[in-house]
Formats: sequence, structure tokens, C-alpha cells
Amino acid sequence: MARYGYARISTRSQRDDSQLDALRAAGCERNWTDTASGKLARRPERDNCLDHLRRDELAVTRLSRMARSVRHLTETAALLQERGIDLVVLKQGIDTTTPAGRFTFHVLAAMDEMLADLISEGTREGLESARARGRVGGRKPKLTARQAEVARGMYDEAGADGRQKYTVAEIAETFGVSRKTVYRHLEPSGGRRQPGKTIPPTAPPGPLATLPHPSHTRISEPGARARATLACPACGHEPATRGEALQQREDLAIIWLHLDGDHLTEARHCVACQPHEPVIDVSCSCCGNGPLITGQPPELDGQLAPPALDWLHSRGWQLHPRPLCPGDQR
Repeated sequence: MARYGYARISTRSQRDDSQLDALRAAGCERNWTDTASGKLARRPERDNCLDHLRRDELAVTRLSRMARSVRHLTETAALLQERGIDLVVLKQGIDTTTPAGRFTFHVLAAMDEMLADLISEGTREGLESARARGRVGGRKPKLTARQAEVARGMYDEAGADGRQKYTVAEIAETFGVSRKTVYRHLEPSGGRRQPGKTIPPTAPPGPLATLPHPSHTRISEPGARARATLACPACGHEPATRGEALQQREDLAIIWLHLDGDHLTEARHCVACQPHEPVIDVSCSCCGNGPLITGQPPELDGQLAPPALDWLHSRGWQLHPRPLCPGDQR
């Protein structure tokens, strides 16, 4: 019977060295590692680990590395028992091959779930208390209320030919901010999420059509290679100067999600091909990053369409009690 190990860290900023050191010291022949919140059931490396094991031992450092839900842990224990896999928890002295080990497993699982619930409850109470005192979480807006009003006026202003007079890139350059910041302040809420306008946590799945980045041919000249790498995947535009290259790098870092009924297409755009239509900005409440969504049906009244919700859930976003990208979940 061989022993294998599984480790999990919650964010990319954490390190799994201590878990892996303990697993190697316990004699694990191979280890799998996931980067995912304890609340998420989808963990590809854990699934790969369980598929690999056949009447072997699975070692983890703590039960909380497997899950933070009694139900999820119980389902995992039943799956392990069905496959003839023994679970060994190194730091908590659990061995499910014995009756005492199975009892301790369920007791500690309940304690882990209670601890996670207490942390979530304390966080919600703190946020509600802060809102009651007029404080809103997140970073301060990069534009003042007056600047946001001017930016919206520039965005709505039409030229002599009847077309939009200022592009979003020109407005961003005027105020010294990014295009995404301008889009955020074009929203009626002025860039701040309204506490009553939260996004529903669940939605029916919808089909996704993801637009991959096109591969670029190898170019021997270093400068040409850099320009080719920054070529816009949507229209093929390549920056001609270093300044344009820096701007295009920032533009292409923004993910655009285009809704068309039940279908969603992921894309990247440069300033030459950026959509000039209403957008919804989904921003992480910690880092401010997130996708821009176009084609949102107006009848949804600020709530995201099911395909957009499905895209966020599939990439590990947490939407309640506040939007958090996978890299900022604790």
C-alpha cells in the first residue's frame, strides 16, 4: 500500500512549503497541490489525486485542507471508503482505519465548519456596522465626484459629424487614469457598489464560447517579437512606439465579456477596436481587477446575466458578501 499526499493553499500569495515538507516527511511518494478557497468544491488537483489512488493511503496535514464543510468532508470520507482509500491527518492524529479515528474525523470536521462560520459571521457584522456609519469598503475612487461628472459629459459629447467626440482612452489620458477606471465611473453608481445591488450567488449554467489568444509566429528580431506579442488579438493592431506598447499592454490586460443572448464570448481589445457601448464593470473589492461586460440585457436591472455569472463562478470568483477574485480570497 502506497501513501500519497494532498495540500491546499487559499491564495496565490500563500506558500505550500510547510505542508509539502510534512507530507514528504510522512513518506508520501507523490503530492498534489490546489490553490482554492476552502468553500469551493471544485479542486482539479484533488480530483486527480483521488483518481490516481487505488486502495492506498491519502495523507493531509489538517482536515481543513480537504474542506471546511461537514457535509463535504463526509461525502469525501464516503468516497474514500468506497474506493478502499485510508485517510491519515498528520497534525490531528486521525487515521480512518480505526473506529476512534473515524469518530475524531467527524468531531474535528464539525469544529472546522463552526470556526469557518464564526469567521464569516464576524466579517458580515463588521461590514454591516461600517455601512451603518456611512463607510464603504474598498479603495477610494481615483476620480472625484466632479471629475466623474466631467468624464461622463466628455463620454456623451458628440462631435460635428455626430459621432462620439472623445474616446475612453482620450478621457483616461485627460485624467491620468486607466480606461477601466473611466468605465467604472461611467456607471450611475459612480464607481461604488450599492449594498442593496448585490449579485445573486447562484444562476443556471449557460453555454460559453471562449475566444483564445491567437498564437504568433516566431520572429528572430527582439523588438519585432515584443511588438508581435502585443498585437491586439481582436483586430491585429501592433503598437508603433514604446509609449503605445505600454498603453496596449495595459489595454490587453482587461478581459471583455460580450453577451449575445445565452452565449458569452471572452475577448481582449486595444484602443483601436474597443467597444463603444454601455458596459458593466465587475471589480474585485480588494485589488480592483475584473472583467468588463457588454450586451447586458437592460431588463435584468443591474444583475448579471446567467452566462456572465457562470463565467465568474467557473474561474473561482466569490460574489457574496462582496466580489472577490480568486487571488484575493482568504
